[in-house]
Amino acid sequence: MNTRTRSTEIWMPSAAVRSQHWGSEFFDVVDDHPASELRGFYRGFTTSFKLRAGRDSWFHFPITTPSLIAGQPLALERLSLLWETDGTATIAWVTMHHGGQTRIELSPRNRPIDGELQSGEQDPRWPPMAMRRTDWPIDPVLPVAMGIQLCIFVSAGDAPGIVRFYGAGASFCPWNEA
Repeated sequence: MNTRTRSTEIWMPSAAVRSQHWGSEFFDVVDDHPASELRGFYRGFTTSFKLRAGRDSWFHFPITTPSLIAGQPLALERLSLLWETDGTATIAWVTMHHGGQTRIELSPRNRPIDGELQSGEQDPRWPPMAMRRTDWPIDPVLPVAMGIQLCIFVSAGDAPGIVRFYGAGASFCPWNEA
């Protein structure tokens, strides 16, 4: 997926994601795990949230953001998300933040995203997986000066819906090669 020969890719595990909201007003018990309605359910390979009907929430992945490698400035060339939804949950908007309040829209608002279905081993102890990968090229590339955060807006329809995050990634290239 790297478009440049000297790209560096970084992935954040699912445990890095944080919801903007918490508590049973927004979330319901997911996968029969008590207390998951407070802040979701963190499993080793995925983090799951069950939104109550008619609710929505922003979820934020802070991305480890190097600004220099070997003394060379970097540029962001792509952001990626591993995810799935179930029930009425949809990922309805994706943005990124770079250094404070600078927001860049990655997908149009209220237009659910799609992604490439990823193959993976199914473990009978856990819910079936339908993990997808979505990539957003950053064009033109963005010179990196501060931290990057991937922001995912999830909505539930007239019934509860589950969103599962498997991780988020970023690809950087040397700024002078962009």
